Amino acid sequence: MDRPPFPERRLQPRAMLHLPGMVLRGDGLPPITCTVVDMSQSGASINAPNIALPDEFVVSLTTNASVLRKCKVIWREGFMVGVQFTPKPKSTAVAAKGAR
Repeated sequence: MDRPPFPERRLQPRAMLHLPGMVLRGDGLPPITCTVVDMSQSGASINAPNIALPDEFVVSLTTNASVLRKCKVIWREGFMVGVQFTPKPKSTAVAAKGAR
């Protein structure tokens, strides 16, 4: 898949990962399975086939939701999004509850 035709503006390089992840929606909704395609300290590219992700969400980088990152979508291309990590969620317990 080609990247959007934007000039490179990242401050840190991203590592290619293809790491399984989960988008935690809270409110008793089941998590959305996703793939973290690449990641840096400040953001990531995330693919969630067949579902459009919201503009802001929390992604779990582990199966037990012990590593969470709050995300803000910067770009979209189909079901792939580029996100910037924002400050940690106020309550990881609320986000993790959606992972059960």
